Amino acid sequence: MELEKDHRLKTILHGEPDSLCEKYFFSFAKKHVDDAHNDWSDSLDQHAIKFLLDEGFPKDSISNTVLKFSPSVPSKENVHDMVEDCTRRAASR
Repeated sequence: MELEKDHRLKTILHGEPDSLCEKYFFSFAKKHVDDAHNDWSDSLDQHAIKFLLDEGFPKDSISNTVLKFSPSVPSKENVHDMVEDCTRRAASR
């Protein structure tokens, strides 16, 4: 698990995103992680999801990006729940 987390952080910090959603996720993450030793939490996943929703990205793109790159290495169910929770909060405003 730790190797996967390190790999994902290095990809965010030094990799090239394949889509605009990934580019925005990488940009968000780089503001919160300045090296591969910083910690990433579910809370940052939620903030990233909210940021991407606010930027107008579709839920499927956001879910796929977070599943592929989040350093917390979340499960598909966790990401789905976070996206739905953020969507409900946005709709209730």
